[in-house]
Amino acid sequence: MTRLFAAIAHRRWAQALIVTLLCAVVFGVNLGTGGLTRSEGHRVGPGWQMLEHDHDGPRFVPHLFDTMYVRKPPGTPIAIAASTWVLGHNEWGARLPSAMASLAMSLVVMVFAWRWFGTPYGLAAGMPQALLPWFWESGRAAEIEAMHSLGAMLACLAVVQLALTRTKGALAEIALMLGVGVAVLTKGPAAGVALVSACLGASLATRSAGGLTYRVRAGVFVGLGTPLMLLAMMWGYAHIARTTGEVVVSQSPGEFLWGDPLGSLALPFVAIVMAMPMSLSLLFPWGPDAREEAARDGDSSRAHTVVLALAWAWLIGAVGSAVIGLSNPRYVLPVATMTAPMVAYVVWGACGGFDAKRRAIARAMLLAGKTTRAPGLLWIPILLVGWGVYVFVVERGVRATSGREAGFEIAALLTDLSPDGGVIHADHAIEARPEVLLYAEREHDALRGGWSVWTQDADLPPTGDWVLLRVDDGSDERSRLAERGLALGDAAWQGDVHKYTFALFRVE
Repeated sequence: MTRLFAAIAHRRWAQALIVTLLCAVVFGVNLGTGGLTRSEGHRVGPGWQMLEHDHDGPRFVPHLFDTMYVRKPPGTPIAIAASTWVLGHNEWGARLPSAMASLAMSLVVMVFAWRWFGTPYGLAAGMPQALLPWFWESGRAAEIEAMHSLGAMLACLAVVQLALTRTKGALAEIALMLGVGVAVLTKGPAAGVALVSACLGASLATRSAGGLTYRVRAGVFVGLGTPLMLLAMMWGYAHIARTTGEVVVSQSPGEFLWGDPLGSLALPFVAIVMAMPMSLSLLFPWGPDAREEAARDGDSSRAHTVVLALAWAWLIGAVGSAVIGLSNPRYVLPVATMTAPMVAYVVWGACGGFDAKRRAIARAMLLAGKTTRAPGLLWIPILLVGWGVYVFVVERGVRATSGREAGFEIAALLTDLSPDGGVIHADHAIEARPEVLLYAEREHDALRGGWSVWTQDADLPPTGDWVLLRVDDGSDERSRLAERGLALGDAAWQGDVHKYTFALFRVE
């Protein structure tokens, strides 16, 4: 066993293979089971419609039920469209881009750990990234978070690398450029807090703000090209909307700020708890013992500077997110991408990099005895048990709330009542659960969903078309449409989807 560990520790290809296989299990098992749920339909719908391209304007302009949908940049829908083109219109193809982004994160962090702590410690970063419970949901859903976190990780770790070297780092600058590009194209400026925090953390760790500015300026200038491209794209969206008269569904970033002041105040503490057990590594960069170790030799100094930069960035990012009014822990995921390299530092210290007292603390945290040559291995089965509970209990329960069955029922009903197809108009139903209409369209080829925003000046659906309304207490759209004179017959179908109740009517 000792020889096996030694062979793996010095073979990067073996480490990459192990991490890839682990990610295949963590993010691949049961990936395609269960229908789309929560906000997955808002990401998948634009991707599927890109393949059809039955709207005005370029193919990459996101549309959801024939309405321009630009609440988020087009990066994730483009990735879903590419995956769907290969694998078909199914849940596996919709969720695969997130799983691949999660694999990429584990491999990226492993490469940086090799550079910072040495070849034997790549696994000590790659495996914790795959096993960090906070990333399981985003890596197994057709959502924007996994790809956005990958971009943030590339950019933030590249900033730390550039801060450490006195020469230009072409690869690090390319990583910074790619990271900023991926982050912006998936979630706009949302990774800005993490990137600024990485710059500040690297400045504090290296005690050289001016030097950091010099070393990263080339990468930052290149990276700025991507936001400018995004602004040009948004201008293009506005131009297309003006020239075609399309309704545009958009969203202001301000809607995410200060919606829950108490949640914002608690955010840094919640973030640390959600990053457990890996966030325990935040304890190790501080104190006189850590500084004495850093002064011992060049390897110790470099390792300590790296982890100090990451720890400062982590804390600044979590606090900074709270200061600007964010309250949802999901928005701290870009900051949490800097956790896994700190775990590699703790393993490095437990294997001899720390002095005796800190080494004993590190080995206790890693659940390792005094003679264990691969500390941290006991955490793997513990976390895999937690993963099993998440996938086969928690995730299964969440996916059971999907509107897939409701969509199938509507499609089956209209196959008899409207075999030639037609249009189902909806507004609140799309806001709540767009997958209902996505599945109805998929099962009934001649059926189309249409997003009709029920404003006072909006056209009412024509006679003979169908309308899908929310009829639970949380929506008043049926009464609003009645006030405008829309005549509806009796409900042809009614059903519950999670906490919502939908009903299908024909326009008379």
